[in-house]
Amino acid sequence: MTVISAWGLPKGWRKVKYKYEEKGIVVESKSTLPLLERVFEDKRKVVVLPITLADGKGDLKSAVLKRVEDGLKDDPDALEAFKNSEKVIIPGRGKFMSNNVLKEFEAPTETIISSMVLNLFDLIDENVLLDITHGVNFYPVTLRGALEKLMRIKSLGKKSKMEVGSSDPFYPSKGTTDVTLSFRKLESLNISTTLSELPELVGEVRSLVKGSFEKEWKEVKVKLLRSFRGLKAGSPLYWSYLLIRLYKDSKLKGDVEELWDEVLKLIDEGYEVMGDKVLHKVTVYPEASFALAAYKSLYSFAREFSNTEHFLLDKVFLVNFRSLEELEPHLSAVERSLWLIEKSKLGNAFQKDLEGIRLDAINTIHEISSNLNVIKKKVEGKLKERLKGLSDDEINTYLGELLDIMVKDKVVPYGLVASEDGIEEALLWWVAFRATMDKHKDEVARNFLAHAGAEKNVTLLRKSGDLRLVGYYTPAMNALEDVLMNKLKAR
Repeated sequence: MTVISAWGLPKGWRKVKYKYEEKGIVVESKSTLPLLERVFEDKRKVVVLPITLADGKGDLKSAVLKRVEDGLKDDPDALEAFKNSEKVIIPGRGKFMSNNVLKEFEAPTETIISSMVLNLFDLIDENVLLDITHGVNFYPVTLRGALEKLMRIKSLGKKSKMEVGSSDPFYPSKGTTDVTLSFRKLESLNISTTLSELPELVGEVRSLVKGSFEKEWKEVKVKLLRSFRGLKAGSPLYWSYLLIRLYKDSKLKGDVEELWDEVLKLIDEGYEVMGDKVLHKVTVYPEASFALAAYKSLYSFAREFSNTEHFLLDKVFLVNFRSLEELEPHLSAVERSLWLIEKSKLGNAFQKDLEGIRLDAINTIHEISSNLNVIKKKVEGKLKERLKGLSDDEINTYLGELLDIMVKDKVVPYGLVASEDGIEEALLWWVAFRATMDKHKDEVARNFLAHAGAEKNVTLLRKSGDLRLVGYYTPAMNALEDVLMNKLKAR
């Protein structure tokens, strides 16, 4: 659990008794922080402070911390609790006539929210308590909104809780010395996000930083949006392919981490002091910041899923068929009904003699290659139309690529197993599919989505004892990806 406290300037706070109602614990202090430290003694504490607390030349962050600590000098318990907490200092804006040196602050709202997102993501756990007792201006509301979305992103595949609490209000008057204020929970949200829901939390993404990192962000953004869009497919089989590829993409992981650190550094160094004004010169868009956070959450999920048995070979991806059940809770009701139909069909396919079909197919490929002229004359209907114009060399090339994976990787195309027209015709349909895919990508993409990612022309099966493996022929998936992404974008 993480306890996050939104603070303003403690100089004017009065020492009172704070009571945590649920446990009956009472602590006398200027702040609720010592109370929360007592209640949640082994939990992480984070204090969020606006840069507007700075009132002096030099390093602004140091000025914020000094001013807060000066305001707590008459309360050793609160001072110690503050020093023991982690501090997040975010940009701010407003006019502060009570300040002596720095009286006006300006910062883009986008940057304020992005600072919250990028600073807090790695600090929050599955459960968070946000204390808004000492928050000022718009910060509690803004922080609560950013934190809820961040929690939804980080709760991918987990059950999380976000609570918001505050003490009773206190308006001191002369002679008021003995006051007990209750700390109460104002709001409690149970949060759990599925793979299907994650894309909606990202939304429309534009630039990361206005006028900066455009080249670096462009490449990262394309990969991120493809990953999020792929989650709209509603297919545990396709999700497994997406997750394993995402986990193994070390370059993307490194690029995201580098951008994350560089943007935080840019936010920290983006202040410019002009007389009694402090301007923040950098605009960091929160949509992109949330997208980076969503990637981190998805990567963490992919890392856990990668523990299941899988193979990502030269041209073949395979995953344990049973492990797909782990992803089924992430399906919506409509997606689940569609997937269960295809899952049942795959299950039936595994009941067949896959090894026998594979060996028959290997022998049949050699027979087709030796008798192409005769076999081509026997082909009729739609298959004949698809094969029309293909030379013997082209047909043998496509048969050769299939032979290669069947021998080396011991897989059998799902289309061969499910075919009711015999192995010879099923093999020629594979050739027709591969040879004419460029002309029929739109149709294949529709079939792919209609069959919950188990499209027969790209899906592969392998069985070894009790181990059932299902996956994709990756060159076909690579050829299909752009059209598939465009269809998912419209969903």
